[in-house]
Amino acid sequence: MTEVIKILLVEDEQAHAELICEAFSRDDVEFDLQVAGTLQLAREALEQGRPDLIVADWLLPDGNGIEILAPYGGEPRYPLILMTSQGNEQVAVEAMKAGALDYVVKSAESFLDMPHIARRALREFGLMRERRMAEERLRESEERFQQMAQAINSVFWLCDSERFIYVSPAFEHIWGIPPDVLLQSRAAIFETIHADDRERVRKSMNDVHVSRQGSASEEFRILRPDGTMRWVEAKAYPVATDGESLRTAGSAEDVTERHLREGKLKRAMEAAEVADRAKSQFLANMSHELRTPINGIVGMTDLLLRTELGQEQRKYLQMSREASLKLLNVVEDILELSSIEAKSVSMERRPFKLRELVNSVCENRRTAFRLKNLQFDCEVDASLPESVVGDPARLAQVLSNLLSNAGKFTEKGWVKLRAGVASRHNRGGGSDGQGAIVALFAIQDTGIGIPQAKQEEIFENFTLAEDCMTKAYGGTGLGLAIARQLVNLLGGKLWVESVPGEGSTFFFTTLLRLPESGEEPQPGAGTRKSTSQDSLRILYAEDDSTNRYVVSRYLSKLGHVVIEAEDGEFALERLAEGGVDLVLMDIQMPRMNGLEVLEHIRQGRIKNVPKDLPVIAVTAYAMESERESFLKLGMDGYLAKPFEVEHLRDAIQRLGRKDASSFQLERGHNG
Repeated sequence: MTEVIKILLVEDEQAHAELICEAFSRDDVEFDLQVAGTLQLAREALEQGRPDLIVADWLLPDGNGIEILAPYGGEPRYPLILMTSQGNEQVAVEAMKAGALDYVVKSAESFLDMPHIARRALREFGLMRERRMAEERLRESEERFQQMAQAINSVFWLCDSERFIYVSPAFEHIWGIPPDVLLQSRAAIFETIHADDRERVRKSMNDVHVSRQGSASEEFRILRPDGTMRWVEAKAYPVATDGESLRTAGSAEDVTERHLREGKLKRAMEAAEVADRAKSQFLANMSHELRTPINGIVGMTDLLLRTELGQEQRKYLQMSREASLKLLNVVEDILELSSIEAKSVSMERRPFKLRELVNSVCENRRTAFRLKNLQFDCEVDASLPESVVGDPARLAQVLSNLLSNAGKFTEKGWVKLRAGVASRHNRGGGSDGQGAIVALFAIQDTGIGIPQAKQEEIFENFTLAEDCMTKAYGGTGLGLAIARQLVNLLGGKLWVESVPGEGSTFFFTTLLRLPESGEEPQPGAGTRKSTSQDSLRILYAEDDSTNRYVVSRYLSKLGHVVIEAEDGEFALERLAEGGVDLVLMDIQMPRMNGLEVLEHIRQGRIKNVPKDLPVIAVTAYAMESERESFLKLGMDGYLAKPFEVEHLRDAIQRLGRKDASSFQLERGHNG
């Protein structure tokens, strides 16, 4: 007869409890589940019977899950798996310290996998108890032989307030002097200790001798007669005697090798930190040095394409522009990957229209598929909610990346995007709309496919599915690595199913919160002075003459008046002349940089210039952390070089659609 596994499930969310119970009921192994909604009910259940396993939520109405173990202390009386709604490292640490066997982040996938997790936990608990019993037997055995081992490697000594009574022979091996020296003079031991450590050790030893309780442990340096220095770890503790006098016993061992390893490790960590800082600075500099000339190339090409050209000239310019944009994509991929690896990418959490975003991404890619004569379908399931809370920019980036890949590796046939809901999670047993969803996206193509052996490798940095010497499709091998890491940051996972010669399907999930009342996406209309139709006087501060020329010519064609400044000091002079409606500000400039000019504006130091004068950063510093810091310092918008001139027009128009109140609230989402 198969043994039934008894499980106590402590979960106050009815929907979650039902999902978990359903998963256990479908498993091949027979489980007997008892559900408790509070900590108190769980404790009452434990008094009535002993379960084989406890699965508990972290947050309960009357406490947290790990408190179930608290009353017993010592070795956990029951194996426990802790669940939580979010991945919190501190919660995981507390749970493991308290004796939890596992830590599970709540999700549809983890609920379905709970029977497997439970069986694994029970196996680990059995192995852990066997291991502890073996360790206890080993500890007892080690204690029996401890004196023998220490007699070989450590120094033992016994002394009273006036003299050493006993010093083991190992003293000479470590100190380089015979034990008789200490037996003749108690003070001789302190003469061997490094001057910087001597008083600390003397005080610690005397405290043990005088207090007659407690113990002392010190690490210090000693100087041997041959001039070498060694590190020693010494311990002292009082020893009771039949008479009035008190004796102190102790041991000492040579720990020089350990200190050398620790010192080497410390120096290596310091070198790594210096290298990380150098890497970040290098990436920032490379970003600036690459983006500035690329911006000039793209901009000048765009200006030329707007003039009258012959057919052959236009073809050459279009090819030049495409090559520039390919170079830009390589730069963007490298910087994006570096930002993710440096953990400098932060996820937004704001309301947006999900169905609208998916349809917009599809429309943006439709032309590219049509040019390759590929059929393209975009299916958005009706179950997908209209509004959600998450990071729309990163979600759109992943979708665009995967659609671009599908088109790139598909020569004929079709590409299809499907979007729907994998699971729903309600809070407090409430109605739909109060909780979160796990959205599932699938991008399917009839392309070349991916061999089974490559299907995991393609998500590694700089890995291509084709041989680098014969590759027909190009690329850096970073797109899928970036996509997987972004999906992980979005709370989901990315995987592929593929058959060579038949096509591939890339799946990914993401966790999206449903908006609460009053949290719907806000419309962008406002009453701020229009910049999309009126002629503006725009100050453009930029030290690169090519970029100044491109932007000035474009803005002039839009009807704006452009005032140029080649560095920060000239920018202050032009601002002081008055009449400026908007500032386009480069960051890195000679004499005075853009952030210093911004500080003068925001502090009201320039006569006749309002503190809230709109300022858009137009910069080659494009790391996510740099963008955020510029906006926090007071920039109203942000454009990363290189950019298409239409992006500049759009950034100015966005400022024109914002009133003074929404302008501050939405700072950081412009440009």
